[in-house]
Formats: sequence, structure tokens, C-alpha cells
Amino acid sequence: RFVCHQMMVRETGDPSVEAILFKHVAPTDTLESNLEGVNQNLSSLILRFHARHVPTDSPRLELWRWLFQTSSYVANDPALAWRNVCVALFSHPDFFTY
Repeated sequence: RFVCHQMMVRETGDPSVEAILFKHVAPTDTLESNLEGVNQNLSSLILRFHARHVPTDSPRLELWRWLFQTSSYVANDPALAWRNVCVALFSHPDFFTY
């Protein structure tokens, strides 16, 4: 959790750093405002953390989209939702097998 929080703080505080968490989206983007970017970002994060290529139109992306959308809604902050997605990716069994 600490690593994901630090990534979020670093990337939202200094736009000149290399983006990992917000590679294809802005910290304020939602599914409604940038569906394509959210899908690309999720696909990119899964590849980075799990070494699995999941196309942006794959049904396997639906659970991750749901997590991002519900976290955005509950926190009322898409940046915190990306932090939650990051934590879930680190906690997922695929991370440990990678």
C-alpha cells in the first residue's frame, strides 16, 4: 500500500516524473470522461505488474474496470481509485507468480 500511495503522490505532485500509475490517464480521468484511456491504463498496469497482456477490449478487463469505477465513486477521487487498483494488482496472486 505504501508503494502505491507514494507513486500516486509522486506522479500527481510532479508531472515531469515518468508515469507508471497515470501513464495513459490524468489523475482526474474517469470511465465517463476517458474510457479509452482508462482501458489502456488498466491494460498497461496489468502487463507491468502481472506480465500478462490483456487487450483493452477483453472481458478479463471488466473486473479491473469495475474496481476502478467503484473506487472512484466511493472515494470521489479517481487518483485514489488508481491507488486502489495498484494495491489490488500488488495483492493479486498473479503478482506473486510473476
